Amino acid sequence: TIAWSWIEVLSRSQRHDGGWDAEPLFWVNGAGGAPEWFRSRTVTTGFCYEALSVFLSTAQARSTSGRRR
Repeated sequence: TIAWSWIEVLSRSQRHDGGWDAEPLFWVNGAGGAPEWFRSRTVTTGFCYEALSVFLSTAQARSTSGRRR
């Protein structure tokens, strides 16, 4: 499914230390008022971890409910 494809993308892009590279999140005013991207490894890692957690818990719940029938 498409969801598994995204899980593979997240897994392949995970760093050796368990986190993910900083991705652009939103524009901020940089030096002299010039716009620049705000990036954060911590926030990006949090988003990726949350996505994996939700996906895996949902997949597990579906798998478990299918066995009870």
